Amino acid sequence: MLGSSGKVGLYAVDICHKSQHILEHIKALRQAGTEEIVILHVTKESKYFYIIEEILRVNLAEFNRDIRKAALNEIKPIEDSFSQMGFKVKVIIVRRIVFEETLKTAEVEDVSLIVMGSRTSRIWKMLLGSTASPVTKKSRFPMYVVERQSYKSGADVELQLG
Repeated sequence: MLGSSGKVGLYAVDICHKSQHILEHIKALRQAGTEEIVILHVTKESKYFYIIEEILRVNLAEFNRDIRKAALNEIKPIEDSFSQMGFKVKVIIVRRIVFEETLKTAEVEDVSLIVMGSRTSRIWKMLLGSTASPVTKKSRFPMYVVERQSYKSGADVELQLG
């Protein structure tokens, strides 16, 4: 079951790694009665941003605005697609630790389901982990993870966890 009537789904999108392959799976949420979807994009918090600011004399606030603007431009077609499906859409873009922000947003928005993509193989996850892995381990919310099986074929495998 992907959602329940009147509930909110959280789609944690990684625009850098083409997690748009999940969009077809999102349609099932609407068909199951989910009315609202929160699109969350988290740019990774990094100490290197502060080093860049010091060494290159880059204005970090301006740099962050540029990153946010680029992310909004990338997310706009996804937002429009969800609106056309009949979802009420909310977009959240922040710069923090990805899995922590995903869990925090799920709490604040009181979602009924977290939808994420996983682009790494199961063996890779066992060795190094992925963003979806710590979220599934720590989430109190049901998870719907779409694992990309192959970059060449674009084939997807559905994993329902949680």
